[in-house]
Amino acid sequence: MRRGLRITSWIVGSVLLSVGALVGALLIAGNTVGGRIWLEHVTTRVTSGHVRISGLAGSFPAAIDLQRLQLSDARGTWLTAQRVALHWSPLALLARHVTVESLIVGRLVIERAPVSEPSKKDSSTRLPQIDVGRLSIGALELGPQLTGLRATLAVQGSAHLISLENAAARITARRTDGQGGDYALTLRFDPARMDGNVKLDEPAGGALANLLHYPDLGALTLVANLSGQRSAEHVEVSARAGQLQAHAAGSLDLNHESADVAYTLTASAMAPRPELSWQRIALQGRWQGTVSAPHASGRLEVVSLQSSGGMGLATLNADLNADGGDLALHATAEGLVLSGPQPRLLADSPLRVDATLHLKDDARPLEVSADHRLFLLQARANTAGALSATFDLRLRDLAPLAAIAHQSIRGTSEIKGTVKQSSTTTRLDLDARTEVAQGAPLLAKLLGGVSHLQLAAAMTERSVNVEPLVLNARTLSLSVDGGAERGTTSAAPALQSLRANYALNVTNVAAFAPT
Repeated sequence: MRRGLRITSWIVGSVLLSVGALVGALLIAGNTVGGRIWLEHVTTRVTSGHVRISGLAGSFPAAIDLQRLQLSDARGTWLTAQRVALHWSPLALLARHVTVESLIVGRLVIERAPVSEPSKKDSSTRLPQIDVGRLSIGALELGPQLTGLRATLAVQGSAHLISLENAAARITARRTDGQGGDYALTLRFDPARMDGNVKLDEPAGGALANLLHYPDLGALTLVANLSGQRSAEHVEVSARAGQLQAHAAGSLDLNHESADVAYTLTASAMAPRPELSWQRIALQGRWQGTVSAPHASGRLEVVSLQSSGGMGLATLNADLNADGGDLALHATAEGLVLSGPQPRLLADSPLRVDATLHLKDDARPLEVSADHRLFLLQARANTAGALSATFDLRLRDLAPLAAIAHQSIRGTSEIKGTVKQSSTTTRLDLDARTEVAQGAPLLAKLLGGVSHLQLAAAMTERSVNVEPLVLNARTLSLSVDGGAERGTTSAAPALQSLRANYALNVTNVAAFAPT
């Protein structure tokens, strides 16, 4: 949905700004045949060919007509508009007010999303007041690169925007190419209340499903209503997509960031996209209270999930509970399959995860415990503010993990560490104790028995400094300190400089060659 809003903003903004940018010059030259032809050429030259107009006409500056408007980027033309008529009030711009009486487009073709240049964020930018009395697009064609298929819609609407808290809009769209599909949005926000309604209905394989990159989602229907004072908003959402059904209803107190909402979602066997499928999904729960002190419960069940990269699981059962200031999750996954050289490394035993988020603490600390036959992980991290985390990882059986690196060793290991972030630097301190069984492989000979590893490192965007790394084992000891830096530009090599001091001691060379 966010992607669709961004694309819509590009479309409306590009048309309005491209046409509106001509106003100053049109005051002089726009009412003569020669001047209009000159302006068409100047627009192409000034924009380096990214904006092309033809058939310029109208009574300037309040009424501008175009036979054709083309917008392009580095990849070519992405938008073409034909028979554009804009009636607006240029003088209102002096008061930061965009007043459009009507914007009528006979045919608008959008082949794909534009390639935008990265821009610097400016939180001080204030939206101008915008009023569009009438928006009409006779034929809006969305290309296959955008929606997976070519779709044609008729669009009507109007909009009024003072701020994100004071706005009104009415937009309707209907498929006109015989494939079916109706979409409608109505909203009215003011500082005291919010009212809105969204309705959409499209058949299987429709434009929206393809735009969301779920082409096999099935027939899609959605009805969402929001109404009432901001302190007591009533909300209800009902959705159906193929075999998936979802419903949520309750009340919101936006002034105090509180809610009382119950929700359910059920889905039988589905494959909404080629690399995603499941046999069953069931979710139900309720949230009551504020974000920092909720009372909530929820339960999720997933059966036979398959996703991209070969990842998947046989079953997942998760329970969510909150009481006052703590939000707790308990989950068990069985038959977990990962991508990589050993996809079934964790599949033979269940993985149990317990997590607790302390919401009343300003740092929002999160405590996590993950328990599997091969390992036990316990960690605590602050999720708000600067990163600060501690962890304790116990590897109960090194053999399956060593097999990933094509090594044959048996043993256990315990790794403890801390991660802290301050301004631009992240610091890692790690201490590991490993016990490896004696054996024939070289690694088992070198690390056989008990070994200790200590690491202290500081990392920034440009550098990594090790200070130091120390390994002590039965037959060898290793000490390394130094650092590495990378270039500041994309043209520079990934590694620009390297410095290291190291010392290696081997107490028994027979580990390498008995003779």
